[in-house]
Amino acid sequence: GPDFIGYKVLRLSADYITTSLTYIINLCIAKNTFPDILKHAKIKPVFIKGERNFVNDYRPISI
Repeated sequence: GPDFIGYKVLRLSADYITTSLTYIINLCIAKNTFPDILKHAKIKPVFIKGERNFVNDYRPISI
């Protein structure tokens, strides 16, 4: 995502950051607000099936 924190780093640090991240996310929900920086994502096309030349044979995912 826009924070450039890789999947491996998140996976390795999950035991250490889960409580803090849960607290922050729950606070955002309780306050009915979410920081703008966390509303950004990179959109990547993922091939589904068919011809790789056709845009309809891909679906978007947010990273």
